[in-house]
Amino acid sequence: DRFSAAVEGPGETLKCEMMDYNDGTYTMTFVPTKTGLLKVNVSHDTHPIANSPFEVVCKPGPADPAFSDASGPGLRDAEVGLHQTITVQGRDKYNNSCDRG
Repeated sequence: DRFSAAVEGPGETLKCEMMDYNDGTYTMTFVPTKTGLLKVNVSHDTHPIANSPFEVVCKPGPADPAFSDASGPGLRDAEVGLHQTITVQGRDKYNNSCDRG
């Protein structure tokens, strides 16, 4: 048995680690750093297994304050009695825009 895996993501090829449990099962791990569609290719002796490649949607991780930012006129000037506007963009630790806080 010779299984292998490769993961292609938006603008990157991800390093995959494969663990052979010597009982016919394997675990593959990888760490994506960009959001978007991933293609997970799993092969046995260079032949794709059934349904490979698999398509996985990678979402952003949780917001990280070190990469998040704020902008808008409310950060420069404010006037008594008027609503001020500030836009905060949450970003994960890989600088991907977050869709949740």
